[in-house]
Amino acid sequence: MWYRRFKTAYVNEDNGLAATPGLWTLSDMLPKIVVTNADLDVHGMAQYFEQMHRDESVDVVRFLRKFVRGTLVKDLRRLAGRWNELPGLDNERIAALTRRDIKEGHRIALEIGRIGVALSETKDPRTGKITTNWKVEPALVSEPNA
Repeated sequence: MWYRRFKTAYVNEDNGLAATPGLWTLSDMLPKIVVTNADLDVHGMAQYFEQMHRDESVDVVRFLRKFVRGTLVKDLRRLAGRWNELPGLDNERIAALTRRDIKEGHRIALEIGRIGVALSETKDPRTGKITTNWKVEPALVSEPNA
């Protein structure tokens, strides 16, 4: 349902969201996503991109699915333009934890918190794989200047 609403309301050539194979990168798409309807659910948007533009939008889908369910576009706007730092910082944190550098991993987690995102980790009881989810925390974020 979410992706149908997004598709019918926001995907057209006038707003720059028409499919362009190979150009659907985070840096290209997320500025366009955050100016869409503030009440759209980011998981619904990820579902739309995954179903309609699977090959072009792998990074965008992976990014949007990191956020907990119920995160809206308006929550992404609260990140004050620092959302583009999240994937790099998350990769650095995972690499530090893989090296068992807990101090560096904690430092990076604090930096992610300063951006306005709280981390929550869950462990799959069957596989043992740890999954990190992001939640926009308004208390940690300063509103961008209008």
